Amino acid sequence: MANITSRPDPLGGKIERDAGGSPTGILTDTAIAMVRSLQPKPSKGERKDSIMKAMAYANSMGVTMVSDMGTPAFAQSADECWSDLVDVWMEIAAQDELTLRVQTCVPLDLY
Repeated sequence: MANITSRPDPLGGKIERDAGGSPTGILTDTAIAMVRSLQPKPSKGERKDSIMKAMAYANSMGVTMVSDMGTPAFAQSADECWSDLVDVWMEIAAQDELTLRVQTCVPLDLY
């Protein structure tokens, strides 16, 4: 789908290859964007459900604080990063469902 087998490494990224030159499936840095664009975007409800499950797991392990680095900037737009913070994390907090202290990272170009 992403036609990775016939593509060279993108600028700023790498497609890991085996000794025969075939892709191994490991993409680093900007190479991730080649497949990220093919993934369906999760709905707000799916994102919230994932966060709620992750919080429950973290709580079960005794974790009280997490850092959400978001999706790396090369694979997600600043607007999408902001949407995760405002539409999901802030809503969870407003509904008093936040069971962890959360540090989130916001791209600098949003300030």
